[in-house]
Amino acid sequence: MVQQHLTKESTPLFAPPVEQFTASASIKRLVNHDIMNCTADGVVGNEYYSARALGMTYEQDIIQLSPKLKDEWPYICKHYDSIGLSHTRNVIWSTGLEQCPLHPNHQPSVFFFGENEHHSVRDDAWAGVVNYINSKNNFMDLAEILGVPVPQTLCYDRVDEITSTAAASFKYPCYLKASISVSGVGIYRCESPEALMEDAATFKPSTPVQVQKEVITDCFLQHAV
Repeated sequence: MVQQHLTKESTPLFAPPVEQFTASASIKRLVNHDIMNCTADGVVGNEYYSARALGMTYEQDIIQLSPKLKDEWPYICKHYDSIGLSHTRNVIWSTGLEQCPLHPNHQPSVFFFGENEHHSVRDDAWAGVVNYINSKNNFMDLAEILGVPVPQTLCYDRVDEITSTAAASFKYPCYLKASISVSGVGIYRCESPEALMEDAATFKPSTPVQVQKEVITDCFLQHAV
């Protein structure tokens, strides 16, 4: 059955206070933007991703970096100094989440607040927001509530709810997407009903998915003037 749309009253938007996530020179943060807990299998080199957050840090922050970058640290600092970009010099050479409870006076800043992060930092409101909006199907419901235009999309609670009859009624080409995925995994461009059913069979039957009409355009970002 196609997923039912939510209403304003039923949408679980557990929004934490804005000040909880505000970065400024008056707040100390423990910055850990490691992505290995949410990296798709087969992707290499992502253990260095944590260093991308260095430029957003303040002097009083602590940043967690991969120990593989330790020998490069003097050169990293020299480069940042040469371009006039200040940053913290307080480094923990580990991206382990066990560091969070050891620094209670520092606000956590993470790349993705998933189950592992929630286990280390008990914040149900933060976890509720992330769990909700991390679902593409929930995102489409929210877009409808807010009146945000989106491509024509059908959301399914389970991929095995897509029948061959339903597949024949879709407009092609279209995209079959896992409702929850990372790094583009679980997204298929389908040229025909047969291709869609074949791709649908690659998911576990209980996987929530959506079928989305292809948008033909050469403009992917629109900026208001």
